[in-house]
Amino acid sequence: MRDFWKMFLNATALVVLFASTAAAQVTVSFTPIPAETLPGVPVDFRITLSSASSAPAAMYNSAVLEVTSEGGETFLAAQDGRIARPPLDSPQESFLIIQPGTTRDFYITRDPLLFGPFGDARLSNPGRYSMRIGVVPAGAGEGGELWSNPVTLTVQQPQGDDAAVWTMVQEHATKAGLDPFESADWGRIHVVQEVYAKYPKSRYVPYLAYYKLMDTRAADLPAADQVRDVEAALALTPAGPLADRLRLMLAEIHQQSGDRNASILDVDGAIAEINIARQLVQDVQANSVYPFVRAEASAFRIMSDEGIRKDVADSFESRRKAPFPQVIPFVDCVQVHNDGRLTARFGYRNIKDQTEEIAPGEKNALDPADAAKKLPDSFRPGVHGNALRATTNGGPVTWRLSQYTATATKDSPRCGGGNN
Repeated sequence: MRDFWKMFLNATALVVLFASTAAAQVTVSFTPIPAETLPGVPVDFRITLSSASSAPAAMYNSAVLEVTSEGGETFLAAQDGRIARPPLDSPQESFLIIQPGTTRDFYITRDPLLFGPFGDARLSNPGRYSMRIGVVPAGAGEGGELWSNPVTLTVQQPQGDDAAVWTMVQEHATKAGLDPFESADWGRIHVVQEVYAKYPKSRYVPYLAYYKLMDTRAADLPAADQVRDVEAALALTPAGPLADRLRLMLAEIHQQSGDRNASILDVDGAIAEINIARQLVQDVQANSVYPFVRAEASAFRIMSDEGIRKDVADSFESRRKAPFPQVIPFVDCVQVHNDGRLTARFGYRNIKDQTEEIAPGEKNALDPADAAKKLPDSFRPGVHGNALRATTNGGPVTWRLSQYTATATKDSPRCGGGNN
């Protein structure tokens, strides 16, 4: 057995050596997507490997980014003090094999939190940068890179609202000890709410939409607020693949909204939201010009209408057998008064066959607590609308019954189709 593994490893080494020799006939080309960006915002990279060899070529699954600034400084872009060698393909693969006479595209992409593909503070400064990517043939040591063509990345000098946002970012970064600022620092300076409030038309807004969505989730605000924020970002017509990614973000919001509707046994509401998510994903899959975005869309798993109906029916039967109350609140509608106050009408659904008593307190409460003088405490079987009215100064109001909640905002359906 030991001899077998020795023979296997030797054979593997020969294959890698043979493939790395073929790598000498591989050419590398490089494209930033897009070729212009704002300070502090990374772009995506496409790396194309073309083989003229008659044998497979093996490359290490990594890359080196060399940058030359307008002032003539040349450096390897670093991330956390290390040379950035991001994986080009599946992180589980040590080598990339390029078959004879073929061309393969690989992408190094930033994530929604604006990490990567470079994490070097020097690339946050406005200016023009000449860049080239180096990939390393299997078996080659330091200095054995195959270099791409040089390309230019322009980090624009921000103007107007963009300049105001960038100044704010730098001030926050300095206070947080993050001077100079790099793209990986966005999550550490907490400026998103301020940017949205003061500079909603800034081109930074679409890039910060994911951070805003995370804040929205943390505040447990309704999906309508999340949709509004992402649609506002889309209305600014962001460049490159960002618009498609924002549409996928919308799909995720609608999918989660559908899941929430299913959790409260609202099968029609669940299907409506999931269908919106499905259409958004299909549109991106069919129309995006970026293969890596189409791959992100393909990763979505969206349940069929039949699957939703079955899951809701199974959950309904299971909950009917539960030993504790199953009373689910919902928002009937809202009124927005001329003075800005919000009045919400709530209903409930008791899926069991007996009346349930839930006394006001931890399991029957409003937030804010003073939005209504009295809460119902007896809940008959079936669906009952207009069971509770609650008024706030214009902010959201949430009714909690046992483990279920319903939240009304100014974006909820209006009573009678208007305000009063």
